[in-house]
Amino acid sequence: MQDTKIYSYIFKPQGKIRGIIQIVHGITEHMGRYQEFANYCTNHGFIVYGIDLVGHGKSLYQGHIKGYFGKEGSWENVVNDVYNSYLQIKEKYPDLPYYLIGFSLGSFIVRNLMIENRSLKINACLLLGTGYQSPILLKMVKLVVKQNGKKAGEEHSTSLIDNLAFKNYNKKFKDASSNADWLLEDKKARKQYINDPLCLKHVSAGLFRELLNGMIITNDSKAKIYLQCPVYLLSGKNDAVGEFGKGVNKAATLLLKQGANIKKIKLFENMCHDILHEKNCQEVYAYILDIIEKNL
Repeated sequence: MQDTKIYSYIFKPQGKIRGIIQIVHGITEHMGRYQEFANYCTNHGFIVYGIDLVGHGKSLYQGHIKGYFGKEGSWENVVNDVYNSYLQIKEKYPDLPYYLIGFSLGSFIVRNLMIENRSLKINACLLLGTGYQSPILLKMVKLVVKQNGKKAGEEHSTSLIDNLAFKNYNKKFKDASSNADWLLEDKKARKQYINDPLCLKHVSAGLFRELLNGMIITNDSKAKIYLQCPVYLLSGKNDAVGEFGKGVNKAATLLLKQGANIKKIKLFENMCHDILHEKNCQEVYAYILDIIEKNL
């Protein structure tokens, strides 16, 4: 992407390397948030790798624009960034087992890769905080978002984008004490997220348009998945993005229709959207490690 430097993170174990876990992070966040999970995985012999997606963390669009992927069609560029980063690590460690974890926005990027890239050599895919929306509804919302972006400038956020991206989810929680109650049930984790200087408070109209583009692609019932690695869907029982479990089940049904090898759906008690950063995240860590070790 022109004038945009993509930053990557790699965490390595000290001893024998058993495999590679690539993380594709969620909207507004960055790979640096995964230090604790990475330490857990490296202690069990796994490399953890990931990039700051364009407009996130240190990978700012053209070096200075936050919360923006680029012009219309840039969703494909972001998917390619993730795919190219996979190729780089796979080339360096061609014989090691490889696992893809996509959270939220990242789950749709991974789902896009599952549709488009038959050449992926993956032992298992884990989709965290994913969901389902009708492509017809997504296309209608996209028209509104595009018009909003034309008025405000697609590199900018607006109250409409804030409502669509975050506040509509937050409204589902009574007595919400912050704008991130939908994201995390644990107050301490929520405060850490809100106070993280690299986490975005808003995203642009252009980025949200591109997310909708990606969701339209991945929620298309006619799309075909040829990648036959095991696929696991993990979510919090209180995740509004996954419609408190209903949307996760809808996503699994769609993925099966598209040809995915769905192995299991797991909903974690007392957790919202961001299960890797909740109070009891060690339970999620152990569950993920068990999946990985079953698919070595």
